Amino acid sequence: MKIVFPYRVASVLVIGSASTLASAQDDAPLHEDERIDEIIITAPFAESQAETLLPINVISGEELREKVTNTLGDTLKNEIGVNSASFGSGVGQPIIRGQTGNRVSVLQNGIALTDASNVSPDHGNGVEPLLADRLEIVRGPSALLYGSGAIGGVVNVIDNRIPETLPGQTDFQLEQNYNSVNNENKTVFRLDSSIGNVGIHLDYFSRDNDNVEIDGFAIDEIGVERLEELTAAFIG
Repeated sequence: MKIVFPYRVASVLVIGSASTLASAQDDAPLHEDERIDEIIITAPFAESQAETLLPINVISGEELREKVTNTLGDTLKNEIGVNSASFGSGVGQPIIRGQTGNRVSVLQNGIALTDASNVSPDHGNGVEPLLADRLEIVRGPSALLYGSGAIGGVVNVIDNRIPETLPGQTDFQLEQNYNSVNNENKTVFRLDSSIGNVGIHLDYFSRDNDNVEIDGFAIDEIGVERLEELTAAFIG
């Protein structure tokens, strides 16, 4: 006659003791050397945050949706050490620690942009912040890993145009914005899906706006006249 019951009891006891041990380990406080460090995946080159020479700012998720604007510089201008060099509402190049132009490298999914913004600071970047999943800011000596054109810093825009993994389900996003100041209409469309082992990404962006209008005059003519009178009196 086969004896089955004792083996079942033994297995239950082993599982129970293992789960109790695992629960005890989870409840035990972690020592300093057991804590898992944060890993920066794309910038700079999968180093831990403790190993980077200077901090890296990563903006994503709800934080990015709250801060995103029409330009890359305006989106990042409230970050520490970052400002926007604006020659109008459609430019907004990022300034990192006083450096801009060809001293700040703007990447899209880790690839340097080659557009008119590298030639003149009054041209906007060819990347659209509204389509970004994540923005990464690299400062200091770590930025030199990206070449001499990144002496001021690096801004890496991750927008998933080249999918890193196959989406488990179809993700569809549609956003419509209106700005009453300049009658601006913005439309953003994005689709991420997969067919078999092939990833699919579609995105569309449209912006249409008029000039910004204010009440009265942009230049205080009375103030200009007083300044001219003061200058003339000082010269005389």
